[in-house]
Amino acid sequence: SIGNLLPSLLGPGFTAERFLRAWMLVLTRAFELGGTRATLVPCADSFNHRFGDGACAHVRWDAHTSSMVIEATRYIASGEEVCISYGDLCNPLLFRTYGFTLPVSEEPGWTFVALPA
Repeated sequence: SIGNLLPSLLGPGFTAERFLRAWMLVLTRAFELGGTRATLVPCADSFNHRFGDGACAHVRWDAHTSSMVIEATRYIASGEEVCISYGDLCNPLLFRTYGFTLPVSEEPGWTFVALPA
């Protein structure tokens, strides 16, 4: 079985629980770079999400300096929380990936499942 195979490949102490914890860490904290790869950026994963005009900063990859840049998109008042956008995700995706939802009035889109009659 795969449960017996993985420890022999990955060494003693490997468990499905450790794998899932590591995978969730990557899923909830990684930044995509042009849709081809993802990277973990210490401290950058601490910025909270706001959609649309609520985000006052933007995350981008600077190929010239090979660095992740977080830059203001508008004036940020002293003491104001600096937020970035995680994308125009609906509440089910936000909850599944990050563990939170937005008020319905702020949700950029809705998701539903059509069940057969």
